[in-house]
Amino acid sequence: MVLAGEKFKATTSTHGRHVWSLEAKHHQSSDELWEIRETLLWDLAGQAEYRLIHQLSLDQINVALVLFDGSSPTNPFKEVVFWNKALQQAKGSSQLKKYLVAARTDVSSLSVTEARMNDFAKEHGFDGIFRTAALTGIGIEELRRHIEEAIDWDNLPLTISESLFKQMKDFVVEHKRQGYILEKTTNLIQHFRMKNLDVDFEDQDFQAALGRVEAYDLIKILSFGDYVLLQPELLDNYASAMAKAAREQPDGLGFLDEQVAREGQFNFGSLDRVTKDDEQIILQSVVELFIEKELAIADKSKLIFPSQFNRELPEHPEVQGTVVSYQFEGALINAYTTLVVRLYHSEAFVLESLWKNAAIFLPYGFKKQSSKRCGFVFKEIDEGLGRIFVFFGVDIPDETKILFLKFVHEHLKHKSLDNKVVRERIYNCPKCQETIERRAVQLRLEKGFSSIISVLFNPDSTH
Repeated sequence: MVLAGEKFKATTSTHGRHVWSLEAKHHQSSDELWEIRETLLWDLAGQAEYRLIHQLSLDQINVALVLFDGSSPTNPFKEVVFWNKALQQAKGSSQLKKYLVAARTDVSSLSVTEARMNDFAKEHGFDGIFRTAALTGIGIEELRRHIEEAIDWDNLPLTISESLFKQMKDFVVEHKRQGYILEKTTNLIQHFRMKNLDVDFEDQDFQAALGRVEAYDLIKILSFGDYVLLQPELLDNYASAMAKAAREQPDGLGFLDEQVAREGQFNFGSLDRVTKDDEQIILQSVVELFIEKELAIADKSKLIFPSQFNRELPEHPEVQGTVVSYQFEGALINAYTTLVVRLYHSEAFVLESLWKNAAIFLPYGFKKQSSKRCGFVFKEIDEGLGRIFVFFGVDIPDETKILFLKFVHEHLKHKSLDNKVVRERIYNCPKCQETIERRAVQLRLEKGFSSIISVLFNPDSTH
């Protein structure tokens, strides 16, 4: 708020996303063309329940400010590691600048030294560090100046707009700034004609202008009803509230009845809600967004959110039948969630059971038997670093194993940072199913052997 030029005032935590106009100014380029350069500041809620949603909004950014609580006595940079890897994975600008920002430094003293902050920033590729305080204004002007200087305007795509297009764009943006939430495209066109009686244009000209404005995430053209959402951050707010409501369901099953989700008959918490008519349309769009982005499964009138399950697989991490582990970096929950959803829609496997950290499938056409299950367990090793263990029942055909492993491997490669996945084979005794230490296997292979003797030690045995 203060960074955007507003006066400081105490506020509650941000819900979802809030968009501020940081600066808009005219600039004459080297070829004497006049440009309007506008910088938008996205304030993203930092709570854990918003992570999955916000990762969908990190593409095409130019400057990232990663805030942290420097007063934490244990690990003040824990959340920074997550967001840094999410930024690395986003399909953003190749000219991205990242700044590490210590917030609220007037309220509590930092528990980290300047040297440690500098070392951490250098190690993780940040372009600078700042100490800030919104109330007193410490560091605000310096940070704003660095943001302005960091944007490489000359290498950004240039939209050359004729006078008519600019009129249309300004008209839409003004509606947005006046607080309008939802409008039909036909209504916007009609209102524009009434205000510009002397302008001759076709409907598709105005629709093209809408598409250009949407490209900068200033609006969202909904896929149904001819609606334009003029405040697209509301999608984040409502999506987060819906996912949180699913997580809070009894027994930790992470789902909502689809009708309940679409009609808004769930607990919205402290969300600042819009009018009922607008809300109904936004909710439909949110449900479609979850399904389209593979973050939820629509199954038998239920909307299932794999990321919101609270039940953990009891046997984790000691799962018999584990044959391969995959270690990867990046947006872990997003990778796990979308893997579950894609396997669900693969038509080759049927979801049998789901937990917060594991999923079990049956090959299509197989009956529910433990010996015919395929599954995986997800484990977060560190912030932004995870591992998935794949396991199979004893009666799974080899061709089914190959198909399942290929599906998991290709998905994690696509979702991981720099497309890097470390695959490790895990060897189990076919008789007792006990895991054999990898070092022992390596020694046998180095000596030219193709097998290893497994001895199960029984402490109650007399020999």
